[in-house]
Amino acid sequence: MDFIIRKAVLEDAAGIAQVQVHSWQVTYDGIISQAYLSEINVEDKMLNWQRILDPVNIACTYVAEYNGDIVGFINGGPNREHYPEYGAEVYAFYIDDDYQGRGLGTLLLQKLAEEFMAQNYGSLMVWVLELNPAVQFYKKLGAVFIAKEQIQIGEDVVTEQAYGWTDIYDIAAYSSSKSLSSSE
Repeated sequence: MDFIIRKAVLEDAAGIAQVQVHSWQVTYDGIISQAYLSEINVEDKMLNWQRILDPVNIACTYVAEYNGDIVGFINGGPNREHYPEYGAEVYAFYIDDDYQGRGLGTLLLQKLAEEFMAQNYGSLMVWVLELNPAVQFYKKLGAVFIAKEQIQIGEDVVTEQAYGWTDIYDIAAYSSSKSLSSSE
């Protein structure tokens, strides 16, 4: 498969929203109530992504395309948490379930890490729901456990865990055996 990894533009808001909503509904089924998952919708998420993708926003977003469709994305910026040893943070990271396990997540995370290195960030963290299978992905790429906390999503109280890399170069240098293409 030939994927294209590139910086997101405002016109990508609908595609990003579709991936996010679908990913939530698939990944969090059984973790978050069905009532909450059925209420999230592409239109609301698209409006949110239009704000996020505004050029004045400091967050950075990359998308993965396949045959002209957005199949994954990653978004991040300065750390919003109380962990000063981690300068940057992944805010959102989703890949359509049909495209997981193909090295695409590694490529997206590497692109964001490269962007952060160019902005002089030396470390990176991410929050992930404890029961999300993506926890294993982060561990495989060398992330270490930082902390956990209880958060509320709709009516559900769930555990969220933070993982991080104290040297962002470890992500950028991670070798993937997958053959994928990327462009700026």
